[in-house]
Amino acid sequence: MTSTFHSIETAKRSLFTQTAALNTTGHNISNANTEGYTRQVVKMQASIPIEAYGLNRSNAPGQLGTGVEYQSIKRIRESYLDTQYRNENNANGSWGIKSDTLNKLEGIFNEPSNTGISKVLNNFWNSWSNLSKDPESASARKVVKENAAALTDAMNYMSGQLNQLSQDLTANVGVKASEVQNYLTSIADLNGSITRIEGLGDHANDLRDQRDLLTDKLSRIINVNVQETDQGYTIMMGNQTLVEGSEVQVDVDGSTADDKGNFLENAYTSGNLKGGEVYGVIASREVYVKDYQKQLDDMANTLATGDIQITLPKGSILPEGVSINGVNGRVIDQDTVVTVKGLNGLHQLGYTLMGLQVADSLSLKLRVVEL
Repeated sequence: MTSTFHSIETAKRSLFTQTAALNTTGHNISNANTEGYTRQVVKMQASIPIEAYGLNRSNAPGQLGTGVEYQSIKRIRESYLDTQYRNENNANGSWGIKSDTLNKLEGIFNEPSNTGISKVLNNFWNSWSNLSKDPESASARKVVKENAAALTDAMNYMSGQLNQLSQDLTANVGVKASEVQNYLTSIADLNGSITRIEGLGDHANDLRDQRDLLTDKLSRIINVNVQETDQGYTIMMGNQTLVEGSEVQVDVDGSTADDKGNFLENAYTSGNLKGGEVYGVIASREVYVKDYQKQLDDMANTLATGDIQITLPKGSILPEGVSINGVNGRVIDQDTVVTVKGLNGLHQLGYTLMGLQVADSLSLKLRVVEL
């Protein structure tokens, strides 16, 4: 026979359970726009029924239900989707930085345009071509001199901008190192708090949301592998453990200003750093910027020392002290093709960019063989 208050007790238990569900719904609605919040749900189950008195009655029919109760309040979240998101977030961070770097490189070279390096080079070589037709022309010499100065200024400007971009990327590694260190410290602290709270039988749902949000943000900066243990999240970057339980295992930020970024630079070199914004920063500097610096240096070296083929017309008089194979004396008795090493090689024939003076009556027809 049941208690007189059985129905009242059942109603009370149901009221408490549904109140918890309503409170949870209100919590979900209130945090609809909260970054990183995960929807929560009340896990309900039938409460333990009342059995008739007697031995071996647990399987006998006639048990009386006692209503409903809630077992727990849990988050609706899939760890598999977390992993997929973090992997894609990591790739997005890396490619975003690379795209930004390429946009800056495009701005430095300003191509295609009417003011880019190709236009300056065309003006430079066209002025030489015009000068070769009339080497005695003072105006043609002046144009060559001005275009040479414009080319020098343009290449120096681009070189300076590339160096500055490289320095900015290096400084950005140090900034990102500080961000990573802050995230790791916060995640380790949350590991300790969550372990302590859940050790008492509660569910630290909101703290777990905070930890997952920080982990998501961290995954955009560096590649991370997240494993959950009894002590909380263990976070690794390649083979390097970053956080284990409530302890941060590495000093990413460095103890001095000079050490900033060294840990991440070494991780890139060793292969532990394979993605994220920091990877994009270092890869942009080491691949994109250095490649353009090399191309610019090669261009400058080619202009200075590369092969330039010139034709010395019949009757030209060589400068004092200059000799050419196959030519006896200073007067050239037939058109002669000569290859000199870059613009500096022209000086050997008395052709100087400083004064742009042609020794004696030497006339030149220039053609670039290699650039």
